[in-house]
Amino acid sequence: ADRHAGRPARIVGEPIWPGRTQAEVLEATRHEALINTAFAGRRATILCPYDVPGLPAAVVSDARRTHPMLMEEGKDLPSLDYADASSVMADCDRPLPEPDGGATWFAYARGELGEVRAYAEARTRGTALSPPRRGDLIIAVSEAAANSLAHGGGRGVLRMWGTPGGGVVAEIRDGGHLADPLAGRRRPSLASANGGRGLWMIHQLCDLVEIRASDSGLTLRMHMEPS
Repeated sequence: ADRHAGRPARIVGEPIWPGRTQAEVLEATRHEALINTAFAGRRATILCPYDVPGLPAAVVSDARRTHPMLMEEGKDLPSLDYADASSVMADCDRPLPEPDGGATWFAYARGELGEVRAYAEARTRGTALSPPRRGDLIIAVSEAAANSLAHGGGRGVLRMWGTPGGGVVAEIRDGGHLADPLAGRRRPSLASANGGRGLWMIHQLCDLVEIRASDSGLTLRMHMEPS
């Protein structure tokens, strides 16, 4: 749509389908809530199919909250449950569950970005991740740590652990804040002086990205599965 500014856009996307994990559904619901914000003021028609019989009732209920119009039995109807994006996102900001065990951590500060990359490289060695996937996660961790050093108080903590399916989760905690809910979801201009490219890259590289903000700082979780 950005490449064809001024022209109408027609988009079909199915971010939620049967079999997605609870964490994936939460982030996809957040994505759905933000679509109308992202396309505000633009001529766009967006269709989001939902497998209503195959999805939990709570997921379908959230779909009614994130879409101003519904198509049922071939008819377009206004959604009486449509809610403001900020309300839906607040419901998605549930506390992140602690890992079952096996998490290791590394505290870092300015001048130690190389050590962060080395730690991530060592922690992913011997896992089920393929070399390209390992490389992608190491890049994502490096970008997240660089953001900590530049915008998160100059220090942070990296935690990493494995998942039952052979994946790896990397988590960065720092003193940063995230003012723009679309940060990382909208491709930043290469000419922009406001940054944002690191978080966008993290979203492109990882299978799932979870962000939680609080008064004490920011938590960023990056998930990478074997395939």
